Amino acid sequence: MQNSNFQDIIVKASDYRRKGQYQSTIDSYKWALKKFPEHTIFCAYNLGALYQTELGYGDIALEYYLKAIDWYHQNPDSRKDDPGAQKELDVIIAATYENMTLLSSSYEEFYDWAEKTLALNPGANNLRDNKKKIEINEKSGNPWKQTYFETSNIFWNTDPNKDKGLYGFGASIYRMLLINRKKLRVDRQQYEFCANGYGALMQLIFAKILNTQNNAIGKIQLSEIEFILDDVIALLSQYQKINPNDVRVNKAVEIFKEQKQKYSDYSDNKPGNSVNHETITPGRRIIGETKCHYQIVIVPKNQNELFEIINELSGILLEPFIYEPQPNQYQTELQNEFIQVRQLYARGKNISINQNQGSSKSTYCLIGDKPLTAWAWIYNALGMEQTFINNVDLATDYFNKALNESPGYSFAIYNIATCLAIKGQYNEALNYYEKAYRYYPSDTDIYGELIECRKEVQRDGNIRNHNSSNSGPGCLVSIAPFILIITLILVLIL
Repeated sequence: MQNSNFQDIIVKASDYRRKGQYQSTIDSYKWALKKFPEHTIFCAYNLGALYQTELGYGDIALEYYLKAIDWYHQNPDSRKDDPGAQKELDVIIAATYENMTLLSSSYEEFYDWAEKTLALNPGANNLRDNKKKIEINEKSGNPWKQTYFETSNIFWNTDPNKDKGLYGFGASIYRMLLINRKKLRVDRQQYEFCANGYGALMQLIFAKILNTQNNAIGKIQLSEIEFILDDVIALLSQYQKINPNDVRVNKAVEIFKEQKQKYSDYSDNKPGNSVNHETITPGRRIIGETKCHYQIVIVPKNQNELFEIINELSGILLEPFIYEPQPNQYQTELQNEFIQVRQLYARGKNISINQNQGSSKSTYCLIGDKPLTAWAWIYNALGMEQTFINNVDLATDYFNKALNESPGYSFAIYNIATCLAIKGQYNEALNYYEKAYRYYPSDTDIYGELIECRKEVQRDGNIRNHNSSNSGPGCLVSIAPFILIITLILVLIL
C-alpha cells in the first residue's frame, strides 16, 4: 500500500513536470522524499536533474545530488539481497556522478566525479571525450574557472546551427560561477560574460516554460514558476550593483520584472480557469480581432501552433489599451500589428490580417483593464464565427466563456449585449450595454444602442423577440462596431 502511494505521487509529479507546473513538481518530490526515505536516491536524483537540466539551478541540484550519493553509501544493506535493485540504483548514481562533473569547483573535483562515473558506467563516452578536453586545458595552464566557463559552450550556442538547446545545463554553469565568484576568483570581465550568458539562457528557459504551459493547459500559471523569476532577478541584481551600466543585463532584468507583472494578471483564481477547454481541430479558421480592431485570420496546423502564435502575438491580441492612447501612439500600434503578423506569415504561418479594416480613432474602444487569457481571445473569436452563420445562441455561449476567462473583456461584454438584443432579451442586454459603454463613453455607436435598449425595456414590458438580424439594436453581422464582417475580398493575404 505504501509503495502504491509513492507511485501515485511520482505519477502526479511527472504530470506536473510535463505541463510546466514546476512548483507543484518540486513540492511533490519533496513530499515523497520526506514520506518515503527508502526512495531517497530516486527522489533526490530527480529533483537534482530537474533543477540542473531544466531550470538552471546548479547550486540546488548539487545539494540534492549529494543527498542521493550520501544515502547510497550509508545504506548498502538496503539492496544486498536484491541484485536488480542494486543495478537500478547503480545506474541512477552513475548518472548523478556524471552530472556532478558539471558542477565541480576544481579540476581535482571534476576528475574524482569522472572516475566514479566511469567505474559504474564504462560506456560513458561523452564524459570520456570531455575529460580529455579538460585535461588538455589543465596542461595548457588554464585556470579551472576558465575551463568551466568554456564548458557551457557544449550545451548551447548563439549560432542556431550549432545550438543544442540544453539551456538548463548552460545556465547552471553560469549560475555556479556567479554564486561562487569570490571562491573561484572570477574576474570582472568573466563576471560580465557569466551574467550576460545567464540572463540570456534564463530568458530562453522561461519562454520554453511559458510555451509548455500554454500548450498543455491553455494558460499561464505564474504561481508555478514565480520562484524562478524571483531568483533570476535577485542574482542579476547583485551583478547590477557592481556593473550598473551593463545594458544587456539591465534589459534582461527589466524583461523578467515585466513578465512577472504581466503574468500576475493572469490570476490562477480567475473564473473559468478550472474548466475543460474545447479542442481546436487542425485547419480550423480562427477569425478574431487585434486590440486595434484589425480582423485577423489564423489557420493553425494544430492547437499547439495556435497557442504559439497567440503567445508570440500576445502584445497585440492579449494586452489591452487600459487608457485611451494619443492619436500618434494609436497609429504606431496599428502599424506594429500589421508588421508583426506579416513577419509570422513570412515564417510560414497560415495567418492574414485585414489591413483595410483597422479601426479609426472614432471607433476605438478600451479592451479591458487587465491582460486577457489566450482562451478568452479564442472563445471571443469562436463566438464571432458563430455570428457569421447566425447561430446567436452558440455565439452567446462562447462570448460568456470569453468573459468568464477574462471578466473585464469589453469586446465580450459588448458582444453578449448585442446577442441578447438580437434575441429580444433587452432586460439582460441592458446590463451588458451599460458595462460596455463605461469602457469608452465617447463611442456614439455603443451609446446609440444603449439608448435603444433602454427604450425597449421601458415599452410597457412589451419585450419583442427578434429573430431577424435586421431588427433590434446592434446586429452583430451588419452594424456592430467591434465585430468585424468576413469579407473575403478585403482580407489582405500577406
